[in-house]
Amino acid sequence: RDDRALRDIALRRIATDPAGTALAWARRYPQMWLGTRTEAQPMRFETGSAAWLIAKSAFYGLNLLTLALGFWGMVRRRGLFVLPVAYIALVYVPFHNSETRYSLPTLPFLYFYAAAVVSRPRPSPRTTP
Repeated sequence: RDDRALRDIALRRIATDPAGTALAWARRYPQMWLGTRTEAQPMRFETGSAAWLIAKSAFYGLNLLTLALGFWGMVRRRGLFVLPVAYIALVYVPFHNSETRYSLPTLPFLYFYAAAVVSRPRPSPRTTP
């Protein structure tokens, strides 16, 4: 019953202000991808301390590197693994997509494409006639 009331509010808001709704979706969409991905794990460092800031910055950088290499690999080497990433990227647009946990299922596929970018094929041995 609670879901019905919330659904009705959401549908009314979408119907009365579709542009505002789409703008809200677009504004929070980057939060689904960008972050440290450490929010679910407690840290031993005091929040706001230098060690905490360094750790959070490192995790943010690691996530950003994974995303950059993964999406670059998807562009360079298309394949079926693009489908789960595209599905997750699109299906959460109208929902509460303001946390990195919603893009978590895409990481194995992004790791695959990131690995494809950083790995180099072995040179084939030269054969002499």
